[in-house]
Amino acid sequence: MRQHDPTGVASEIRVTLVEAEEQNRRVSAATAQRAYEIFEQRGGAGWHELEDWRQAEKELGQPSCVGLTTEDHTMVVDVMECAFEPGTVELWVAPLQITISGRHLKAARHGASRDHTPAHLRTYRTISLHAAIDPRQAKVRYHNTLLEICLPLAQAREAAAAMNVA
Repeated sequence: MRQHDPTGVASEIRVTLVEAEEQNRRVSAATAQRAYEIFEQRGGAGWHELEDWRQAEKELGQPSCVGLTTEDHTMVVDVMECAFEPGTVELWVAPLQITISGRHLKAARHGASRDHTPAHLRTYRTISLHAAIDPRQAKVRYHNTLLEICLPLAQAREAAAAMNVA
């Protein structure tokens, strides 16, 4: 889904329905790949697996400011989007969890292509939601320097459907 970026640059944000377990599996697979890269960079010396894993988690889970509010039967997640290279942001949505992934800005400095970005040049931010949302109705837009994700609450959709039947 193409979103409007107020800076004048159109950015592609891919929103995909992905179950929470699959989101976690994807992030874990990326972490494992990065931990193995770290292992190889150290010359393949053993006995540092936990250190490698923790370093991989730290690199992939680059901190980003996230705000979570609920307004008018919609959960709104605001994320500082400046850490991602424009056009590389993906949003995986499930009823109780979302994961935001994007190519970290430092990837461009390393000369990595968009299609073959090493695991450590992507970041992942998984957010557990406090209420079930309707993942099919997720909407994403830029709001100044923020990536704003609007997630309609599932119970609000069900209540509206019940009112239309009555």
